[in-house]
Amino acid sequence: MITERAVLDRIEDGIAVILVGKNEEEYHVKATELPEGATDGTILDVQATSGKIQDMTINHEETADQKARISAKMNQLKKKKGGRFS
Repeated sequence: MITERAVLDRIEDGIAVILVGKNEEEYHVKATELPEGATDGTILDVQATSGKIQDMTINHEETADQKARISAKMNQLKKKKGGRFS
């Protein structure tokens, strides 16, 4: 099985929507099956076969890096004069 990078897009009505790989193929799993601590935006390493996720773990390093990039970008937007975030 190949491990692919994925992102936890959202959780709606107890169902987690996970976007897998570069093509962001959409998978649905019960929120109770997520790794402990997974929230919207969490980067996951997943193994999927036959249209089903077999295993998933949180990629803590990638998740922290992505959150830092987003935070830095938001701070830049807030500093722009006349922007909707200032």
